[in-house]
Amino acid sequence: MFESMRKTSSGILAVILLTTGMTAHAQRRATRNSDWQVGPILQRIETNAYAFRNSLSSSLDQSRRNGARREENINEFVSDFEDATAWFRERYDGRQAVAADAQGLIDCASPIDNFMRRRRLDARTRRDWGDLRLDLDQLARYYKVSWRSGAWINSRRAGQAGCREASEGRLSSRSSAQ
Repeated sequence: MFESMRKTSSGILAVILLTTGMTAHAQRRATRNSDWQVGPILQRIETNAYAFRNSLSSSLDQSRRNGARREENINEFVSDFEDATAWFRERYDGRQAVAADAQGLIDCASPIDNFMRRRRLDARTRRDWGDLRLDLDQLARYYKVSWRSGAWINSRRAGQAGCREASEGRLSSRSSAQ
């Protein structure tokens, strides 16, 4: 009887070890797939963000509101978004990017999206934002996060770090870690 219990225990232990090993292998394989899928999206986000910044700058320079406070705000939002994109790229390259990082990037894009919905800018700027927005939508779907239109504004009202403060904190922690 003791011998049969030992054989049964050994069999159960072997099944557990095999199952654990297979799960770890599947997770590693899923990570490689995610790298393959997210990499091109992130590259397009970086490329389209650069194109959007240029077309927005040109459009604002030609507008009646050149130098107005709202123009300063949108330029700050775009700069914050670029910082958040650089942070996400660093996390992604280090194989550390998680849904919270993607949500942070989407949240930093939210005030730009709000600006673009409210302002009538030229066709090129609208097209460049549309291209960037599609890539951000794809990243959001991949990480299962969503656009929260008031996320940045609500965090500021609650006294939490906004996009600028959060990106500065990420950047300072990045430079101190190096």
